[in-house]
Amino acid sequence: MLLYGTPGGTLFDHGKWVARSKGITDSLKFIDTIYREDLGPKKADALNAKLADKALFEWFPEGKLGISLDGGWISGSWKPAGPHPWPEWTKKMGWVPMPTQGGEAPGAVSMSGGWVMAVSSYSKLKQKGFDFITVALNKKNAALYSEGSGDLAVRNDVASDPAYLKSDPSIEFWTGLAKVTHYRPAYEQYPKVSAQIQEAMEAVTTGSGSPADAAKRYAQEVSRIVGSDNVVSTS
Repeated sequence: MLLYGTPGGTLFDHGKWVARSKGITDSLKFIDTIYREDLGPKKADALNAKLADKALFEWFPEGKLGISLDGGWISGSWKPAGPHPWPEWTKKMGWVPMPTQGGEAPGAVSMSGGWVMAVSSYSKLKQKGFDFITVALNKKNAALYSEGSGDLAVRNDVASDPAYLKSDPSIEFWTGLAKVTHYRPAYEQYPKVSAQIQEAMEAVTTGSGSPADAAKRYAQEVSRIVGSDNVVSTS
């Protein structure tokens, strides 16, 4: 999300993976600043696989966390039927969009994942599969699913429905971020590229490598993974 908030920041551009860019280095510098200036969690906590649980179930409710970069799903944990009910969550916290690096238009940035229903090209019952999806994702059922699961609406008519908007005090905010959101590249190499992003993040988080060093290694590894003919550098 930091990268996509930089001017022209992207992981994939016109059929090629972006191995090196100012946005990548600047994003790593941001992370480096957080940990070198003690603005984030302690190193031991940052590398804890259970950090998300600690942040959501302990630090936030106890007033020990000022900012959490997270998503619309988190409130599901605090609702009465969630794993850690926190009745005061709607009064104790607010929501703001992640700003772009220098306030460039559109002023905010978000990253989204998602899900899909589809009919296999190998199916012998394509029409029946399509008929099922038509029913499963009509307005009534799509609204029922979103209200029950806490997932954001995937239909405009559901997103504007009063019942949907009342299902969660934060739902309208999260839904509105669809206007500025981006999606991870949907290509088979992405999981391996993603692993290199995590390696770079870990290097600057622990201080084992500078942002410049981490960016250089990332560029080398991405080039190795996807092939040198399939990468581009924008800086």
